[in-house]
Amino acid sequence: LNSAGEATRSVERSWMSWMLLPFIAAATQAGMTWLAVTLSSKPDLFNFPEKERFLKLPREYQGEAIVRMQATIDIIASFTMLVLFAVQLVLWRTALGHPSKYTLPFMMVGTILFLPLGLVLTARVSAAAEAAEKKWRAATGGTDSKTSGPR
Repeated sequence: LNSAGEATRSVERSWMSWMLLPFIAAATQAGMTWLAVTLSSKPDLFNFPEKERFLKLPREYQGEAIVRMQATIDIIASFTMLVLFAVQLVLWRTALGHPSKYTLPFMMVGTILFLPLGLVLTARVSAAAEAAEKKWRAATGGTDSKTSGPR
């Protein structure tokens, strides 16, 4: 499809050509679910500012930040599924001869607008990690992690 929603080429019809995108969506969802479940034992898989400081905290103080990481992954996975569904819908409608010139620009704008939300979600993870560090310091009299780390 071009930016006007018009077909620019065709492919042979097969079950694989119609099901490839749903298979990719299912694999993406499975990977994101695995990541969210695995975070409780391997929080280093999630990347955010000041991650090294967070990973130095004892496990019992990491819980809230890990919950925020899991929620962030769930939101991103849901949005990804929504985008892939919309793409599949556009392809299907175009194949039936009902292309819409507004669908693709709308999806592009929606995707671009999701970027600030992703940044806010990441900032919330960082704030939860910082709160965990403060709680740890208050409970144990830990050192300043900016200089020597909490351990």
